[in-house]
Amino acid sequence: MRITLKSKRTISIIFSIVIALSISPNAFAVTPHKTNIQIHQPIYDKIEAAILSILPEKEHYGLNDLNISELSLGQYIPSFEIVNNKLVPLDLYFYPIFDGENKVVSMAAITTVNGDTIVSISTAFVEQLQSIMPNCKVSIVYDSDGPYLLTQHTMIKLADYPMNMDFGRSNITAVNSSELQQANGVSLLGTKPLTPDLQIRPLGEDDDSIYLAVPKVLQPTGSSICWAACVASTVNYKYYGPGSAVYTAQDIADMYGYNTALGCAQVINTMNALFSNMQYTNNGGNNNNFPNIWSSLSSKDSPVIGRFEYSTGGGHFMVIRGMNYYGTFSVMDPLEAGATYRSGTITGTGNTRNFSIISYTGGSTLTLTHYGYKY
Repeated sequence: MRITLKSKRTISIIFSIVIALSISPNAFAVTPHKTNIQIHQPIYDKIEAAILSILPEKEHYGLNDLNISELSLGQYIPSFEIVNNKLVPLDLYFYPIFDGENKVVSMAAITTVNGDTIVSISTAFVEQLQSIMPNCKVSIVYDSDGPYLLTQHTMIKLADYPMNMDFGRSNITAVNSSELQQANGVSLLGTKPLTPDLQIRPLGEDDDSIYLAVPKVLQPTGSSICWAACVASTVNYKYYGPGSAVYTAQDIADMYGYNTALGCAQVINTMNALFSNMQYTNNGGNNNNFPNIWSSLSSKDSPVIGRFEYSTGGGHFMVIRGMNYYGTFSVMDPLEAGATYRSGTITGTGNTRNFSIISYTGGSTLTLTHYGYKY
């Protein structure tokens, strides 16, 4: 099953230039945060545009039957990491999205990569945020094991990292409680209504968005077989259709004979050998990614298996299963248990562009480096 959007609607927002999120670094010093922080307009515009791009399948992002005019954006939830046993601010900010009853339904994450603003939309962490009282002040802290939701009274483990990855962080137990208390963030309240403006912009008869309903397949907790989950999701979709759950990540890993991390070429070539109808092309680098990925999704009805690089080092496989021609894409991430899909940002021009996405679990940015696609 695929969802396409004809080129009758696009975003009319003219983006302002964002440098370091257009926020003074002093706002993110490790001190108690005030709750009267204003949402800077360029950030608001970027998040609003990202939300507009996922509207054709908004049910996968927690928006369901909600009218976008009912939504509001909360103040950012600051994030921190434990480095050398110290609490250090992260250049990563989470903006909860609220429905008309002030319930958290989704969340936007925003950061910068090489001067470009990167926005991701996901329901990751939303279930845990919904359990927090609105008057509790929250922040997100990443240590050597995973992310935690921190309040004045509790510390909730949100997820686990893949095997043998700690992102260069120390364990949270190395930080004394008084220092952790300084990371208390903001209350969970919607502060700014979303008021997007959709306008007609005719561009011909071609589709400008494509979304493939690939099945969600998780990698086993603590494992490094993200590649196997992506192969399982792709094969399930191509052979058995949307929502199918014939193969698990472990099934594929057993068929390959590996339970460790693999490179993109081996993943794609072995998949072709095991499943004769797949016959994907492995791109040895990242060249021509924009037309190749677009064509695979829109013309071949075929998800793309992408190998992404963390900004902190190390790789991760995800399925690229959707794309908006004006600068966003969507993935199935086998590491994110709390979300079906997550959106990312495409920057640059020409045939080779930057596909970047924020890892909520890793507290890091992922950028596409290799991929397998249907030619």
